[in-house]
Amino acid sequence: MHRRTFLLPVLLTGLLGACLDAEEADQIEQRIVTAEAPVVDPRQLRRERELEEASSALRADMERAMANVSGRRGAAVKEIGRGDVIVAGSHEPMAQQSVSKLWVNLTVAEMVARGRMTYRDPVIVTDSDRAVFHQPLARRTSQGSVRTSVGELMTMAITRSDNMANQVLLDLVGGPAAVQSWLIRNDVPISFGPGDRIMQPAISGLAWDPSYGDRNAFERARNAIPAQIRERSFSAYASSPVDGAGVVEMAEALERMQMGAFPGSRDIVALMGDTTTGRSRLKAGTPPGWSLKHKTGTGQTWRGRRAGFNDVGLMISPEGRAYAVAVMIGESSSPDRAMQQAIADIAMAVTAFHRRTQECCARQM
Repeated sequence: MHRRTFLLPVLLTGLLGACLDAEEADQIEQRIVTAEAPVVDPRQLRRERELEEASSALRADMERAMANVSGRRGAAVKEIGRGDVIVAGSHEPMAQQSVSKLWVNLTVAEMVARGRMTYRDPVIVTDSDRAVFHQPLARRTSQGSVRTSVGELMTMAITRSDNMANQVLLDLVGGPAAVQSWLIRNDVPISFGPGDRIMQPAISGLAWDPSYGDRNAFERARNAIPAQIRERSFSAYASSPVDGAGVVEMAEALERMQMGAFPGSRDIVALMGDTTTGRSRLKAGTPPGWSLKHKTGTGQTWRGRRAGFNDVGLMISPEGRAYAVAVMIGESSSPDRAMQQAIADIAMAVTAFHRRTQECCARQM
């Protein structure tokens, strides 16, 4: 190799010498030699090495955080606008549960952006709009119909994870097919599923009945289901959730939301900043001075197993560097406290990565 490099300028000099004077030939030879030996900036090499080491440390921290959680679980971290997705654990789709409220609200935001509705549009909600489980809005409709707005329903669905508010929004946009259409149209490889009214009873082996809007009625019906049916239904959902999402796809979608890639997505990100659920998850590991914009999801339990325990969102440092973080536990028999701690530890791992890379990678956002 060295001899070939040496011969090339010599041969060219000989050939060119016939038609060029010595000074011109020397200049051409110098340009060739310079082009063959580009200058490498040692500072850039050092930055790349430091970033690679910090990324490896982050992955190791994430794996340690999840080590005490049983079952299928995964986590992904992506700095907004740069770098690769750093992944630990499973890449396979896991149950979203209430994380899927993001896609309903993004479908609404797109309709607003296209002028098909506004956030101020009035909506009348009644007891017939009930869903299942957590639905604070039902306390208001138990006294009669309630006049609200599209924007208020979105706020309740995201910040309080209100299933009834989300169901009303889902009906407004055209049902589960409309949300799945949004995901396909925007190239987000995530499944929405049939919505809570169908999905939640089905996890217990039931078909939806309007009476299940009353929590006590739903619990009585669920408790009457034979154990073998509940086991089969729960296991079928946990192993192959109809609302499945992988952590990599989730982190990439969060990045696109933060960057405004979807119509109205920054409106949804703003709502996520006021989330009140999951104080012991990502929020517990987010230090003072940082902001967290996130959405939680929590699935049903059966015989000590929980189908879905999640927190996904955007962690933003005081300097403005932002990270998409997705932690999803698809099925686990670990105590909720252990899963909460694992998610909080991953948030702390992100801040440790941020500190490690401040000198080599900080930039204006």
